[in-house]
Amino acid sequence: MKNLPKARAGHRSPGRVRLKIDEERGNVEYFSELESELIKRFGSHDVTTTPLTGSILILGDSVDLDAVSRFGEHKSFFSIEEPGETNVPIAQGIVDPLLAVNAKIKDASDGAIDLPGLIFMSALLFGVVEIARGNFRSPPWYTAFWYAFGVYSKLYFDQKSADDKKPG
Repeated sequence: MKNLPKARAGHRSPGRVRLKIDEERGNVEYFSELESELIKRFGSHDVTTTPLTGSILILGDSVDLDAVSRFGEHKSFFSIEEPGETNVPIAQGIVDPLLAVNAKIKDASDGAIDLPGLIFMSALLFGVVEIARGNFRSPPWYTAFWYAFGVYSKLYFDQKSADDKKPG
């Protein structure tokens, strides 16, 4: 049996369940097929998938998470992690959507532009505009330079570190 992507309950309340499948984030084909199959199985519920964030939202009178879990495993889409199986740091929850946006920007520009570069250039441009306006005394222009450099160098070195860890 193949290893199924892990799904985790993002939040649960009566009549509402959000699952996150981080391993398949951005996989439009996967989420399209998953949504179609979920609608067939849970037709009385409102089912929405969002490939960009890797999430499934199921709305209905009574959403049975155990039934959703059995469905996911039976159809070989996912297996639901037990609560507490993994803890996702808050920073990762903030950074993950940015990484998804970064991937979209790279795809749209054929790799010529990425999010750190876009932030860097925007902050740099903002600083230049502040200097051109004669705004030498207030902090925004040099703060913009500082943040532009910080964002760029942090993301650059993080990416370099990740690339160095890749086999091959």
